[in-house]
Formats: sequence, C-alpha cells, structure tokens
Amino acid sequence: MTPKEKHAIQALRQSLIARNRFDSRIHHDSRLVKFLRARSLHVELAEKKLIQADEWKESFNVQEIIDNFIFEEVWDVYKVFPAYWHKTDRAGRPILIQSTKYLSLQHLLSATTEERLIKNHIFELEKTENYRFKACSVKHKSNVQTICQIIDVEGVTMYQFNEIRNALTSVSNITSSYYPDCLGKCVVINAPKYFTVIWSIVKLMLDPRTISKVTILGSDYQKFLLKYIDPKHLPVEYGGECDCEGGCGNKLDIGPWNDGSVEGFPIERWERAYNK
Repeated sequence: MTPKEKHAIQALRQSLIARNRFDSRIHHDSRLVKFLRARSLHVELAEKKLIQADEWKESFNVQEIIDNFIFEEVWDVYKVFPAYWHKTDRAGRPILIQSTKYLSLQHLLSATTEERLIKNHIFELEKTENYRFKACSVKHKSNVQTICQIIDVEGVTMYQFNEIRNALTSVSNITSSYYPDCLGKCVVINAPKYFTVIWSIVKLMLDPRTISKVTILGSDYQKFLLKYIDPKHLPVEYGGECDCEGGCGNKLDIGPWNDGSVEGFPIERWERAYNK
C-alpha cells in the first residue's frame, strides 16, 4: 500500500467509527483499500459504497450462502461452461481459467438456475476474498488480494454472447459494486476478429480500472501468459507444463488453499461446496 492509501484507510476507518458503522471483523484494511481504490481514494464515495455493500450482504443473506450453499450441479455446469481455479501466477495470485467454447444459455439453465448461478458466484467471491487470498498471502509471503484470470473465447459467437448478456450484466454488477478491485490481470485468449464488437459492449459493464487490466489476444498468446505464469502452473493446453492427472480442469479447484503446502489449510468450511 502507498502512503496515500494508508492515509485514506485511516480516514475511512475513523469515519466509519464516527458513524457507529465500523466492524473489525469485516472492515479490515485489505477490504477498505479495495473500495478506496475503486473510487480513486475518495473517502466519502468509498464509504458510501462500502456501507451499501454491507447492507446488500445482509439483505441478500450472504452469510447463509457462505454457511450452507452447496453447488451440487457443479459438474453439469462445468460441461457447458468450464471454469476452474488452478494454482497461482508469478505474483502469487490465484488463477481462474474459464472457457466459453461450449457455452449455451439453454444448456446452462437445464443444469441449474440463474439464482443458483448467482449464489455460486457470490460464494466463490467470498471464498476467494476470505480463504484463497489468505493462503496465497502466506505461501508467497506477500499481501495477495487480486486474481489472475484467463478467459478462452475460442469459437465464441455473437449469438452466444447475446444469450448470456443479461446474466453477465448481473454478475458484473455484483462484482464491481460489492467486491471491487479483485482483478489483478485478465487475459482473453483465442479471440476471433469480431470479438472487438463483443468487447465494445462488455466494456460498458466495467469500470476504467478493470478495463486497464484486460489484455485481448488471438491464438498467439502462450509467450504472454508465461510472462505472468510459471510453466509448471500453466496447463499444457495453454502452453505450460502442468498436466494434472485426469486433466487440470478436472481438479476444479487446486492451489495453496487446499494442496497441503500452507499450514492451517485446507479448511472444511470453504471446501465443502463441491464435496457433497
């Protein structure tokens, strides 16, 4: 954190205390600074958004999701929309890999509901902020608070995009409003030429800070990925050396938080979502 960020955190904390809104369990520095960064260190705006996020979490029963949600249909959804957490990048950030190759709204909603997709998205955001980041920080001896994301859009069509546009907007709004500044780097790969049209629409859903972290590449992406990710952590199919038994994607969720490399992890509370 920079001196300006530390000063802003102190000011935000004092303002929350004065309003009788401060809760040390949830208003830790790592969370406060994200809301501040998302509002260019403007304390009043950050405080307003933080309070809105706290109120939303209460009204949406986020704690209930954390405590009891189990995404039993995860593998059925995976067949339509492969998404998995796979180790860490060179900066210690957890890597999220997603592919739109088989994405179909009809097939997706035959596997689950939009409500459960959103609940799972919230659970994953909470798990990342409160569990994955902690383990990664210990493993890499640094304050890890963002993710590295790879999105494989090979073969994506405008029809596919238009199908999921509303759901994508809902998910994007939740992330940007209530879990800001969680993205460290996003690399979109295998982008067809017409993806520029899709991207021009997607950008409207994102804030400038997020947009600046996105790089869009065609099929020649391997060297770029390896700048950010050690080949031992990057799946073979994307130009790396990692070849997990059964396929890296079939691990679904693997990293310092559950691979036994960090003392005190894994924690059943966070691992149970796919285990029942």
